[in-house]
Amino acid sequence: MISTAKRFLNRPFPYDTSIFNKWKIALVFGSFIAAFLIVFAPFGLHEVPAYLRATYGVVTFFALESSRCFKPTLGSGVFQIEH
Repeated sequence: MISTAKRFLNRPFPYDTSIFNKWKIALVFGSFIAAFLIVFAPFGLHEVPAYLRATYGVVTFFALESSRCFKPTLGSGVFQIEH
């Protein structure tokens, strides 16, 4: 049991280099955040117009895009994808 867990934890992390998949993940998360805030309006956001609540989804999209696409290229000397 412990050796199985050890083998699982020693496997390399699967790094996805596909730009399409990165965009798709960011779009899904951003859309979910926007839809959730528009539909449920938690934290007193019912007083804020829907288009401003959707802005949180747009910010989420761009934050994920920048962290998944630009950070690895900026820190290419730090990340070792081969391992």
